[in-house]
Parts: sequence; C-alpha cells; structure tokens
Amino acid sequence: MIDGDNYPMGAKNDPRAPYNEITIPDREIEVEVTVTLKKTLKILVDDYYILDSGKDEDGNYYEEIDYSECNLVEAVKSQHILPQEAADYIVTNTDKGRKAFYDLRDWKLDDIDVDLK
Repeated sequence: MIDGDNYPMGAKNDPRAPYNEITIPDREIEVEVTVTLKKTLKILVDDYYILDSGKDEDGNYYEEIDYSECNLVEAVKSQHILPQEAADYIVTNTDKGRKAFYDLRDWKLDDIDVDLK
C-alpha cells in the first residue's frame, strides 16, 4: 500500500531509504603523497677511471671502465630537469597548463637513487 505522500508503507521515515539519507558536505583535508618515478636518462660524466683498454683477440676495441667514483646524483641533477623542479619551467596559458604548473609545484625530493644500466 502507498500512503498519501506517495511513499511505500512505512518508508517515509526509514533512515535506510535513499531519499532519507543525510548528505554531508565535502571537507578539505591535508594528506601526504609519496610518488616514486623511474626513467632511464643519459648523462655525461668525467669522474670515471679506465682500468684497461685495448684490442681483444678478434681485433675489437674494448674498455674496462670503473664508474664507482662518479657522482651520478649530481650529474643527473645538473643535466636534467626533474619532476619536482618542472613547474619552474612551464609556460603555458591554457587551463591544463596552469593546472600542471600548480600540481607540479612544491613537490619535495625525498630520496634519489641513480644506478648504472
């Protein structure tokens, strides 16, 4: 049966009914986001050691190089724009460009690790 308000019988004041659910307002909260990114890059280094070089038995030139003393982190930072710095270089007048600019700002480099490929 349906009562005079067009609600099913007993449903007018039922808190489980979708039309009786209380909507709470959105609330802005602060969160901390950790993002790990990975990319293969090429860098120039000059702080390596050539341990051995010459021609092998087939006549091909070879070098045995020690990169263990290279400051790879500083080389990457000085030769590439990393994501946490990218906002400083974005120049665009579109809505997406402005959003990218603001979304890229204020990221802090928590950790950086550079490995040889």
